[in-house]
Amino acid sequence: MGRITPSFRRVFHNTIFQLYKKKGFYHSLKDFGHQHAFVGIVKAMSSEHAAMWNSGIFCVEDIMNLMANIHVRACIDKLESDITRLEQQLEREGKLRASNTARSHSTE
Repeated sequence: MGRITPSFRRVFHNTIFQLYKKKGFYHSLKDFGHQHAFVGIVKAMSSEHAAMWNSGIFCVEDIMNLMANIHVRACIDKLESDITRLEQQLEREGKLRASNTARSHSTE
């Protein structure tokens, strides 16, 4: 008799179900922010089944940990980019204000 191996998608969904079920991991999280973060990570991972399967890692929890780290790194990169953009914008606005102030003083 042959052995049936479930698909990665099925194993992944079963793992998520186990984490969400009543009295499971999700419901044990006391901090609402952690619950919200967990849901966000699961959503981010759900669109990356192919990448997780092609990782060559066959323990779903290990792949989920890797994907969570990748997701966090992507969020950090976006925040760093946004901060740099905002700093540059503030610098430009500060120079413009200084220029306008100097002009108004020179016309008085």
